[in-house]
Amino acid sequence: METSANPTRVYQFRTRAPADDSHGEVSIEHGGSQKALVMPATIYVDPTNIQSIEEAVVGQDANLSDTLSSKSKSTAIAKIETLPNELLSNIFCYLDIEKPSELALHDEPTFELTQSETRDLKATANVSKRWRSLVIPVLFKNARFISLDPRPERPILNEQITPFLDFAKRHSLGKFITSFTLIILGKKVANTSDGEYRLTSFSTFWYTLFKVIDPLDLLIVAHAAALGALTSCYVFLEDAGNFDCPCHYLRLQRPPTSSIKSTSEIASDHEPSNVGEAWGSVASATDNTSASFSNNSGNTDLAGPSGDASSTSAKPSDDELLEPWELPRAASSTIFEIYPWTALLLNEGSFIIGDFLLRQAPSILADMVGAHEPEHRPFISPTIRDMSYIGIFPMERHFRAFAENLPRLDRLYVQLVPRNGILDMLSRMAKIQIEDLWMERNSCYALIMREIFKSPPSNNYKHLRVFESGDAADRDSWLMAVEFVKRSEVFNGWKIVGDGVFMRDLPPEPKDEGNGDMDSSLSVNQ
Repeated sequence: METSANPTRVYQFRTRAPADDSHGEVSIEHGGSQKALVMPATIYVDPTNIQSIEEAVVGQDANLSDTLSSKSKSTAIAKIETLPNELLSNIFCYLDIEKPSELALHDEPTFELTQSETRDLKATANVSKRWRSLVIPVLFKNARFISLDPRPERPILNEQITPFLDFAKRHSLGKFITSFTLIILGKKVANTSDGEYRLTSFSTFWYTLFKVIDPLDLLIVAHAAALGALTSCYVFLEDAGNFDCPCHYLRLQRPPTSSIKSTSEIASDHEPSNVGEAWGSVASATDNTSASFSNNSGNTDLAGPSGDASSTSAKPSDDELLEPWELPRAASSTIFEIYPWTALLLNEGSFIIGDFLLRQAPSILADMVGAHEPEHRPFISPTIRDMSYIGIFPMERHFRAFAENLPRLDRLYVQLVPRNGILDMLSRMAKIQIEDLWMERNSCYALIMREIFKSPPSNNYKHLRVFESGDAADRDSWLMAVEFVKRSEVFNGWKIVGDGVFMRDLPPEPKDEGNGDMDSSLSVNQ
């Protein structure tokens, strides 16, 4: 580097917030006088106010006015626009904050979980084209799309999201977006021009989306009915209006080294079987408007809202759209299979109603784990090893479908008690016997604990390495669980390693060789 006639003075800018002075340090250098060499000056600035950097430099130079000539003082002021792009980008990164949804995923679901009052990055992007180009990688790191179609009919999701995808391609955002949140405000959603549901209608949507963006973290916020359509899972909706839960959360995560699967790769994951061929033929027929829409499972629980299986056998009239629960079960779920997801979170919100013993909650849970019929393979990705389930006092019979069909997991997190003050809200607790809620909660945990400490452990519980309860704040119940573990004659290697956390060491599993072993990982009854 060439030397100048005037020596270089170094300013070190540090944010006020961190306790560690080494964090948030930024340096610039510019020409100064000989006497200025005695001070690499440390100046503390507000990281949310870019202008404070320039003001700090001016203020520091004012303190040196008696030693600097007028010419030196004029050259000592560093204009923000003279900073190189690398330094500006570094400064802008300090404006980034944790995404709001990260802090709310374990709370009662709401459509507002992505809202934030902090808009420093957006304000910075509006300063100039140069600043916007530097801020975009950080600004769109956590992207979201909200379905806001005001029309009374079902919104066509492919049509709605096209402008967003065009914008993402135009600005090459695909390489910057690491997390994506899809929010569906309506209870009904479709992906075909006629507005009807089809077994595979959302496969095209997911492939279209993930050809443009490649997120490591996907969050879907939607009513149970819309979530069922997006995941190809059956959802019983006859009693949905009795539950005070506007939406559910489904979060899927994967490692950076994973990549999207092609349709041929997904097809090869399914070995031919009579069941698969039967469902495949039904799926093909469903794409034809003249097809019959009868439920071939023979299970009236999977019938339409009337609870009568025959109600799904007739072709709908022109003014009647087919609902997802009126279709036979799909052969697979594209969203679960398009990536090798490794972590899943499902938050189903509140189950608190007065007559819960007579109601069935709307949920994708049972179909996701393949609990409806013995021949139903689970939709959940076989690569998922970490699962979190959150529900506010779910019914024991609802939770049983999950507990008895546990997927192949290494870690299971369960939270069944609210973290907000819902139990103190008179409007929410009217006509509710709170003792019944705690009894249902205890019954749900009993299902899990019984399987965990069974000797020998059965089904996929034999693979479980970590079990964590999000309800350890209920000290009485947690201490009772601890005593149960201590007095249990069979520990199966489990140890208490923290509040609400059980862990055990298991020998490493042999790697699967060939397709023969893959079926075992898909099964929930090993």
